[in-house]
Amino acid sequence: MPVPPVTPVANSEAGGAGTAGPGGGVPDIPAGPIGFLNAVGNAVVQQQPNNYGARAQRGIDYANQGQYQLAFNDLGAAIAAGVKTPDALDAYGASAYHLGDYALAASVAQSVLTNNPNDQSALALYHFAKDRAPAVSLPSALGELAASSSGPGALPGGGAAAQGARPSGMSAGEVAQYTRQAQAGGSDAVARSAQSARDAANAMRMNDFQSAYDLATKAVQLNPSNAQALNYRAIALSRMGRNAEAAQDASAALALAPGSAAALQTRSQALSKLGRYREALADAEATLAVDHNNAFAWRNEAFALAGLGDRAGAITALRRAAAADPRFQSQLERALQLPQDADLKMLFDDGPAAAASSAPVPSRPGRFLRLFALTAIGGLLIALGTLHVVSSTWRDAVRATMRRVTGGGSPVSAGAPGAPAAALPGSGAFWTQYQLVKEIGLGGMGVVYEAVDRSLERRVAVKRMRDEIRFDPRDRARFVNEARLVAQLHHPNIVDIYAIVEDGPDVYLVFEYVAGRTLHDALKEGAMDFASAARVLREAASAVDHAHGRGVIHRDLKPSNVMLTPEGRVKVMDFGIARQAKDALTRRSMTNTIAGTPPYMAPEQEQGTVRREADVYALGVCLYEMLCGQLPFGGMGGAMLLNKLNGRLTPVRSRVPSLPDGIDQVLARALAPDPDKRFHTAAEFADAVWALSAARAA
Repeated sequence: MPVPPVTPVANSEAGGAGTAGPGGGVPDIPAGPIGFLNAVGNAVVQQQPNNYGARAQRGIDYANQGQYQLAFNDLGAAIAAGVKTPDALDAYGASAYHLGDYALAASVAQSVLTNNPNDQSALALYHFAKDRAPAVSLPSALGELAASSSGPGALPGGGAAAQGARPSGMSAGEVAQYTRQAQAGGSDAVARSAQSARDAANAMRMNDFQSAYDLATKAVQLNPSNAQALNYRAIALSRMGRNAEAAQDASAALALAPGSAAALQTRSQALSKLGRYREALADAEATLAVDHNNAFAWRNEAFALAGLGDRAGAITALRRAAAADPRFQSQLERALQLPQDADLKMLFDDGPAAAASSAPVPSRPGRFLRLFALTAIGGLLIALGTLHVVSSTWRDAVRATMRRVTGGGSPVSAGAPGAPAAALPGSGAFWTQYQLVKEIGLGGMGVVYEAVDRSLERRVAVKRMRDEIRFDPRDRARFVNEARLVAQLHHPNIVDIYAIVEDGPDVYLVFEYVAGRTLHDALKEGAMDFASAARVLREAASAVDHAHGRGVIHRDLKPSNVMLTPEGRVKVMDFGIARQAKDALTRRSMTNTIAGTPPYMAPEQEQGTVRREADVYALGVCLYEMLCGQLPFGGMGGAMLLNKLNGRLTPVRSRVPSLPDGIDQVLARALAPDPDKRFHTAAEFADAVWALSAARAA
């Protein structure tokens, strides 16, 4: 019997951010990672109700969380508005299936398969939905897609589910068992085990993890040597929160198929969820030592490093995961937008990202065995201490990561005394010109060393760029060109770039060495007096204006990019380069990729638009922080963005009453949500602040 159209549910009922009334406060952010992600999605949709791309992403998130009615609402609106991506359609069809409209689910699957017959999610959905009698009739948003899917090339059975004789309450796993029973006939146990394992994989594509567990258990009972089935059961157990059992099953799979990348990554994820991060990291590294483009291993390395408190390493690993598999792109972007002190472990929940994060389900028979053969060979080489078969750069990176988080050697070096020692910086051709002194920092772009230019006998700072810049030729060329442009900036308040050197696979930037400390470090001791803050702002603004006059926007101004020398000079670092590096790390098919440090980013920059007023905004945030030691806008993620868009900041004089009259008005203009209403140059902003200082002195 048809049912009424699904009524949209208010945001507060969805577990997301509540709607703030006129003049209300920051929307409530529910506790926990799922609540946080929902709140961010709700905040964006609330602020931009016609942003159907955001609506579709929120719907996909809801579907992955099992909130199918909410997912159906959002995805229906987005698809009707023209957002008809495969991911959105797959999630829409899955939501219809779980709500009981199997006819609509089959029709959605057909529409996807008409354009891409190899879409595994759509194939699984069609297989489970096509012969089931619908329990309800939901409104369809497919429009012309439904008509086109019944044309030439459509799958047999038309766009609606056939009215089969099967009970309408069957689960995905029961449907699979029902359809396979007749086919099993006199097949032997091994063949039936393999078929049950394939059915378990299809059930997982439908997020029916209980059925997947049951089917994988049947496969193991039929053939206890079916390592693939053990791995599938481990994945299902992990997704159901039974991680100790998942780790046991993955270990059993590895006993049958030593070195299997799929089983290693299933176990790695389960171990991280159990808080056993060092063991999880070892499993990720074991795969990456053989296949350093394995996206799932990179993602699991990020999870383990986040658990061990290595934020920089976790971000780098997520970047590699996203570079290898676009499904991890949204997880990377969320990580980049979190504050520096946020706990990245919250990203690795069983929400949208986790749907992609389990070991991949094979799309064709035999792939698991071929992977086993390759990884078993690689595992044997590692056990024999012959890790030199992979690149020396990767070998060093593996060992450096393990040493950094464990305080000792990597499992490879510990278990293989004959393995070659990790190469130290200073061994390449570049270092014949420069004498390495020591490592002085690890930033978002790479490792920073103090060195001495041998020919000129002067101290320099050397940045060796991270692997993500080095490995992609287009990103590398773009980055080097940007660095050369910035190298033309010569100003007393800008850290000079002396050289850009490409040495084989490596890219080095040689900077003027600046003694002193960053503004970020200085503010750890407390806020500045007004006169000192005004002076820092004036010199930093002079640097920014000089760059703007030559077409260079900094795009990542923050206290950690401002140096204070012992002589009292202000030096601004990384003009254009930090953003260029981040763009290279997050660039995919979309334009206007968001990158930067959220607390200091102008709202239009967070939404993908960059102009010179964004640097003025960042200077405004820096000044506010210098004056009171706190950030102007509270909240995280979407809540902070909402506060920025609404101009909702705490007056700085309410925190430091001794500040001069007029400072709140100056800051309000610098931090205006509309860039057209801000100071149009950094010098104009600095002059307004300096005038307050002069008036006070008078």
